[in-house]
Parts: sequence; structure tokens; C-alpha cells
Amino acid sequence: PNIVLVTIESFSAKYMGSNGDGRNLTPNLDALRQQSLYFNNFYATGTRTDRGLEAITLAIPPTPGRSIDKRIGRESGFASLGQQL
Repeated sequence: PNIVLVTIESFSAKYMGSNGDGRNLTPNLDALRQQSLYFNNFYATGTRTDRGLEAITLAIPPTPGRSIDKRIGRESGFASLGQQL
């Protein structure tokens, strides 16, 4: 199977037609959802984009200090979504 992880910053699922919004704001995402495995409770925390991305891809909460993806020399040693797949 093909796996595509759609990550959108500052987007609320409540605006998707397939989640009940009737304004047809997201027709392509709604069509994709109909033919996909959809997780409706998949969240990442963080105050900035880089924190949310590390939470999604590494399945860890935001780390103190600089985010992992900005730390030089810390590029390996973490379990990741890619490894699991």
C-alpha cells in the first residue's frame, strides 16, 4: 500500500466537509479521506512548526531548548515513523 502523511500547519479539521462543514472548502481532502484510512484523533503539540513536526515524525513531546531538527549532531538515534514503516 501507498502511505501518504498529510501534515498541514494551522488547519482545523472542523473546516473539512467530511467532518461536517457544508461550505465545500476542502473538496480534495474530503475526496482523499473517502478512499483512505483516516485518524480523527491524531495530534501533535508544540509552539512552533518544527516542534509539531518532531512530535509527528518521532512520536515524542517537544524537547527543551532547540528542536531536534535544528540540533547539529543529533540527526540519528531516534525511533521514527519512517523506521516503523
